[in-house]
Amino acid sequence: MLKRIIKPKIIEKEIKNLSIFEEKLPENSKIIAQNSKGIVFLHNGRLKIKSTNEDSWTRFNALLLAEKISEIFVRNNIIVATISQLGRVVVDEKIDIEEVISKIIEETGVIVDLSNPFSQTEYLGWRIFIQIEPAGQLEITATRVVKVPSITKIVPELLTARILTLLFLPSTAVIIGPPGSGKSTLLNSIVVEVSKLWPQLHIAIVEPVKELLIKGGWAARMVGPVSELTRLTVRYKRPDFLVIGELLTNDIWTFIEAGRSGVPTIATFHSPNIWKCLRSIADSMKMHLRNADERTVLRYIDLFIVSRKRIEGWKITRYIDSIYLSDSQRLIPIYLHDISPVFLPEEDFKKLLPENSMLGKTEKLYEFLKKLYKINTKAYDFEEIKPIPVLTELATLPQV
Repeated sequence: MLKRIIKPKIIEKEIKNLSIFEEKLPENSKIIAQNSKGIVFLHNGRLKIKSTNEDSWTRFNALLLAEKISEIFVRNNIIVATISQLGRVVVDEKIDIEEVISKIIEETGVIVDLSNPFSQTEYLGWRIFIQIEPAGQLEITATRVVKVPSITKIVPELLTARILTLLFLPSTAVIIGPPGSGKSTLLNSIVVEVSKLWPQLHIAIVEPVKELLIKGGWAARMVGPVSELTRLTVRYKRPDFLVIGELLTNDIWTFIEAGRSGVPTIATFHSPNIWKCLRSIADSMKMHLRNADERTVLRYIDLFIVSRKRIEGWKITRYIDSIYLSDSQRLIPIYLHDISPVFLPEEDFKKLLPENSMLGKTEKLYEFLKKLYKINTKAYDFEEIKPIPVLTELATLPQV
């Protein structure tokens, strides 16, 4: 168990006047950031640092204080940083990873050693994961804890209205995608939006590791073993909306039980596509339902939101690829992101909605949200989209 996080007593403020460093930069350099620890700049496609001190800790902090950097990967002194609008760039600097890890331990109080080789902590607005491998190799993965974006910055307003309407039918929903595809960001945005629109709802959040940012509303968080805490939450906390930060396969049945209780429930799940997701969940359900298959999954999970991550060279694009509603036998696409986003026609979508939702008349709720987001349906592309019979489709695909 991690030691309590100790926040640093002093957080360095950025300073503006660093012309003394600018004069020493190589020609054709592009400044990414300048802060109290130095200048971070691009030169010949590599990221370089002019720091106030030449020790590894100062150079690492210069990266942490660079607002355009969102991820830092360090493995055996090889460093890669993700820069907004540029993608991933190799950091052309020698940084002693052992020195950096020692300083992180000193600043935060996190425990990491051979008896506890995996640890996570927070420092200067970053979530930092440290790993010591048996062979002695060291690794740091740092992710900036960013401000939660509005959900309408992630998905179109019409899709926002549809997602929120479907969640409170109530539905059991899962956001799937590979690591780093934006699942948790979307989930966090949904939680913030729900707490803003309906502050009277009791939102219960269960996470294996503290990750989601709670802002406003009536929300309570429990951190630890997901299955155990989910059962306790449903039984004793009486939530109106249950949010599970991340599901592993051994948590699936507890997730399904929570949804069966009638509580709107949403979680994230690592899977590269909808078909592998269905197969993985079906396999995990066989411990409780021996003959479970992909259609069984559709009887228990109502809504599938598929996120994607596209890497072109060093550039990374994250987006919502598709959204499906299940009818126990088929997947009904209500949104597909192909060359351009396509929506199931409004009349077809409304036919999928029951008369009543947890928040009143379903169509009235949907129209309220459309009015709230000032949706002009003429601005969207609609197309007849056929439902997908799951077993028939799986039979045509390579082994998933």
